[in-house]
Amino acid sequence: QAKGILHLIQAFSQVYEKAQLKIWGSPLSPFTQSLKAYVKTLGPAIERKIHWMGGYRNNDVVGDVFNHIDAIVVPSIWGENSPLVIHEALEAQVPIITADYGGMKEYVHHEVNGLLFKHRDPIALSTQMKRLIHDSVLKDKISQGGYLQSSDKRIPCIREHTRSVTHLYNQLIEQKECTHV
Repeated sequence: QAKGILHLIQAFSQVYEKAQLKIWGSPLSPFTQSLKAYVKTLGPAIERKIHWMGGYRNNDVVGDVFNHIDAIVVPSIWGENSPLVIHEALEAQVPIITADYGGMKEYVHHEVNGLLFKHRDPIALSTQMKRLIHDSVLKDKISQGGYLQSSDKRIPCIREHTRSVTHLYNQLIEQKECTHV
């Protein structure tokens, strides 16, 4: 539920183009069965366009997931702080659509390196999905947007990131010490 899959399916059911929806993730009983039952109520035309892909290993996300899609949708309804899949997609230059909420909107800036939709709003999500399908210039632009928190648009390695965070903490400590002198 927290990952927003129901909203994703509701949004996708409004996309009448030849798009396919591939849902990755390990099945969770009884939730996955409930989602599949809901999809059946949408009719065979929608049901044929939704594919349940199962789980994947994070180390294999590029080969097993990103190489088989045109974009990734992260529709989480809870405020994820820093979704790994968003970082991976930015690094792999895969277009992202995600909610304008929590850490998702901190890493994805609308029409810069992804598309944002109003949190918990399947109609708004559907609108952004349709935009990406119909606007190849926009799709190419946001694919190249990259990781906005670094100068080279690449995700820093853990050593660089740790140094950067340590530097920020040291600056804060120095500022605090200076205000008490």
